[in-house]
Amino acid sequence: MRYYTIFLGDKLWTNVIDDINTTDEWSIGGMLWTNKGKATACIRVLRRYDFETSDKKFRVVEVKLC
Repeated sequence: MRYYTIFLGDKLWTNVIDDINTTDEWSIGGMLWTNKGKATACIRVLRRYDFETSDKKFRVVEVKLC
């Protein structure tokens, strides 16, 4: 099965989960989808905010799990 995640430049985009029941160890992590279109849709939402710069752009990356 193919999985997809989001990178910002050369680094994994991490999603900070705002949940009072989540510990620090579980509160930050990369997002993973089985559908590339959903990852692309997430990038469209993220582009509403000022995360991207001229040298750091969002991109979808295929992940292989062993």
